[in-house]
Amino acid sequence: MNILTIYSVAMGAIGPISCGLLSIPAIVTGHMGLSRARRSGERGTGLAVTGIVLGWLMVAVWILIIIGILLPEEQ
Repeated sequence: MNILTIYSVAMGAIGPISCGLLSIPAIVTGHMGLSRARRSGERGTGLAVTGIVLGWLMVAVWILIIIGILLPEEQ
């Protein structure tokens, strides 16, 4: 089992609790783990993809929050 994939899914799962601070590291370690798993044939590609998806979902949530804050209020 690839340890980077485990880190990725753990940081992706904790991302909403940490207000998205661990989302970028989840994406990075997910891509690193996925690359290592494919190259060496180790297990854990599903965990890597899950970590990547959770990380990007939290990034998308923050982008929507920022857009909502920046939109002008209607009167």
